[in-house]
Amino acid sequence: MSADKGGSLKDILNGRPGKTDPAVPEDEEEKELRQDVGPCGWVWAKGCKALDIERGGKEPVVSLQYVYLGVLSEFSPGKFWVLFVGLQSWKVTVEGRNLRPLYDRLNDHCLRRIRQADRDFGGEEGKPFVTKIEVTDVTPRERE
Repeated sequence: MSADKGGSLKDILNGRPGKTDPAVPEDEEEKELRQDVGPCGWVWAKGCKALDIERGGKEPVVSLQYVYLGVLSEFSPGKFWVLFVGLQSWKVTVEGRNLRPLYDRLNDHCLRRIRQADRDFGGEEGKPFVTKIEVTDVTPRERE
């Protein structure tokens, strides 16, 4: 981390110095296709096959395939949710600020990774900032 109090937002989100940043395209053409949505999301305009969800701490990274993205999702300021429907169904609920770009890119199948900040310290002005992500099993159960 930097010498100032607590380090930069990027240092805090990425952890200790030298931690590997997420894999990014090396090709110049693909670099141009990336979109900046702040420290809580990685977007490739070309489209993705899966969404990685990082909730931090001891929570494992969860990956969901876009082919299972449901037809219904809902956005309201400060919160959105989407469904992934297959043999098992999952509801992903995201809370934070300035979330519309993440919601739009997710529905475009272009959001590759979404990350929950470990604490709320403001973030970059106008950029999406994720304070909470819940992944809930909503698979219909047979009635007994």
